[in-house]
Amino acid sequence: MIKPMHAITATVLFILPIFSFANDICFKNLINEDMCAHANKIASEAGKSLPIKLNDNMSIVSINAILNKLLVVAHLNYNNSYLSKVYNGDVTLENKLKSVMRNYSKSSICSNRQMKAFIHLGGEIEYRYVFSDGNIFDTYAITNCE
Repeated sequence: MIKPMHAITATVLFILPIFSFANDICFKNLINEDMCAHANKIASEAGKSLPIKLNDNMSIVSINAILNKLLVVAHLNYNNSYLSKVYNGDVTLENKLKSVMRNYSKSSICSNRQMKAFIHLGGEIEYRYVFSDGNIFDTYAITNCE
């Protein structure tokens, strides 16, 4: 039988590393800035403007904060079947499209002074491109602006 005090000690020892990990993620910069709080603030502010139509085929439909990361979901107005048909099943062309989308995402984030500072201080931005049927086309994380 486990004594109540041992159970409490075991629980505390299990939970403390989780809080420590979150703390390390949130404050992984030289000026001790809470990037988790900044991520929450950015997501809250940006969420007021959603959806954001980027072009005829894509809209940003959600922005959520998870610790120091912003998860941006971009909805594509077509499905994988349509994309394969347009590119005749050529995976190389689909990969080029992914590359263009990734470059555009990074360029738009890193050319914005405030978002660039967020990245430099330890924030991350992950784009998730989702087809109209809900399947994921691509996921791309921006962790630096170099």
